[in-house]
Amino acid sequence: MQNRLLSAMACGALVGFILLGVEGLANLAAGQPPLAGADLFRLLPIYVVLLVPFGLVLALHSDAGARLMGLAAAAGFLFLGAKATDVLEKRGLEWPGALVGFLAAALLAGVGFYVLLRLTRRRLEIRWILGLWGILLVPTAVALNVNAFGSPLERKALTADGLAVVLSLGVAGVAGFVLRSWRHPWRTLLALAVGCWGIWLPLRWLRSPDPPGPAPAAPKTDIVLVVVDALRADHMGLYGYHRPTTPELDAWSEEGIVYTRVVSSASWTLPSFASLFTGVYPHRHGAGRNAGAHNTHSSLDPTVPTLAERLGDAGYRTGALVTNPYLKRAFALDRGFDTYEDALGLDPLPNVHPVLQQLHIPLLRDRYYRQADRMVDRAIRWWEDTAGGPRYLLLHIMDPHEPYLPPLRDREAIGIGDSRVPVDLYDAEIRFTDRELGRLFRHVRGAVVLFTADHGEEFGERPDVYPGDPRPFTRHGHTLYEELLSVPLVVVGAGGEGTRSDRLVRSIDVVPTVLELAGAEPIQGDGTPLWEVLGRPPAGEGSPPGAQALLYGTEKRSVRVGDWKLIHTAWGDELYDLATDPHERTNRAGERPDLVEALRADLPEAGAGDGRAADLDPATRRQLEALGYVGHEP
Repeated sequence: MQNRLLSAMACGALVGFILLGVEGLANLAAGQPPLAGADLFRLLPIYVVLLVPFGLVLALHSDAGARLMGLAAAAGFLFLGAKATDVLEKRGLEWPGALVGFLAAALLAGVGFYVLLRLTRRRLEIRWILGLWGILLVPTAVALNVNAFGSPLERKALTADGLAVVLSLGVAGVAGFVLRSWRHPWRTLLALAVGCWGIWLPLRWLRSPDPPGPAPAAPKTDIVLVVVDALRADHMGLYGYHRPTTPELDAWSEEGIVYTRVVSSASWTLPSFASLFTGVYPHRHGAGRNAGAHNTHSSLDPTVPTLAERLGDAGYRTGALVTNPYLKRAFALDRGFDTYEDALGLDPLPNVHPVLQQLHIPLLRDRYYRQADRMVDRAIRWWEDTAGGPRYLLLHIMDPHEPYLPPLRDREAIGIGDSRVPVDLYDAEIRFTDRELGRLFRHVRGAVVLFTADHGEEFGERPDVYPGDPRPFTRHGHTLYEELLSVPLVVVGAGGEGTRSDRLVRSIDVVPTVLELAGAEPIQGDGTPLWEVLGRPPAGEGSPPGAQALLYGTEKRSVRVGDWKLIHTAWGDELYDLATDPHERTNRAGERPDLVEALRADLPEAGAGDGRAADLDPATRRQLEALGYVGHEP
């Protein structure tokens, strides 16, 4: 009996080892980014240990084929249970109430296992084949449905599942016939382990992006645009923050021009980035949530030219490295880029990460996005690969965005210890981002580097500002107050060392500025070039900064003229004097109806799209759900 117990436990460990290898192969085949080496070896012991208890329980059954079939059922139970727990948690059922998902999946797996035992009690070889089949199919289905497609009910996912069923059954059948697996179980399992890992690891380490094209001959300015997601300007040292969140950026900014009053065109990623790519307001480029009956996501208007297209026409090699589901190709933001990498984080089997996060036990990085160190590593490689000609690189860093999992080193650097307060973790994520961007800035010296954010972040400043509005409190995308619209903007490499400009500018001014620097054809947009960057005399202020395009709730539009700001909502107009009321607490609209009426004329046009629905693949939809964007529809 003791030998059987040890054998069963070892069998569970070996099956876990195989599951990770098969999932890695499936992710590779589906075009997903490989796990970082550190994450791979952090995950491996979990896979190996996770199925050992099941192997121990199944040792009570004398037939090896039945034990293997039971381990396959256990792997399926773990995935389905964690997935169910994740879904229930997103519906508001907190841990341990969401444990019901695990219990339901365990019951389903147990019933299925019992039925299969009864059906195969006289065909022991069938048990081995079914066990092997499950071990191959479960991680493959996870990779396809969770990472590549996101939903088992989509047509592409169903097609891929059908192929996976046939192929995995074929492999299991061949293994059973050739290796006589029902007589020599260890031989088959070891062969399967060596096979999947022996193929996966070399491919994982050898896989590299397509080489860049030939370098143009004309000498032009290299340009780097760095956009950090959800970064508030007032949480950075160079903007007066009390914590040491940005020592690298603080020092680096002294080499260029710091703009202290910068307004984003939207309070969430998709329309804001589309404006950064086109230089026009959301009602003109259309990317966001459109005004259709179902309020669906809409993509970039194909008739609106992009910065990358213009730079490509001017001889630049263009690359974008992004890691937010709203920057996926489905939204047409890749137009004009020679390289457009929109890889997100993996969702590994058995998908227990949501449960562990509820218990404050971090497991893996890159859960919903690629972290700053990997993004900077990739940016440096792209920069080296494209040396010798004019380059334009867009680098997007996601880390200050939820979920907050800052490294211990950066938590200690800002003195928050083991705090779980969101704003503390947010600041530590900024410190981590700052540390990694310091590496990038040192590597791209000689280029013109523009640093900004797509929008800011809220931390409970306005829990119920619009009663009855869907999603009255969320991190961003629901209001147009300064904590969401005030973003940083620093330009280094174009002169103006040590300059701080207090004039009011807009994030859409980045596009015409870059086009002027590159000598490229301009875009007839809403932005105007930043004359300080171009070394020219003042050339006017352009139109007043406006913002619109809400992700949650009813439509709201804003405009700012000097220190006065108007927000137009279904609840009425809000007027704030930011010089005396920077946190927008006192609505002055009743006192200054004349000013409200004058500012209304400068509001952006209503509507953030023409009803075009973006063709979202299920993987993108799942990533949006994971970040809390989808599943709480306005």
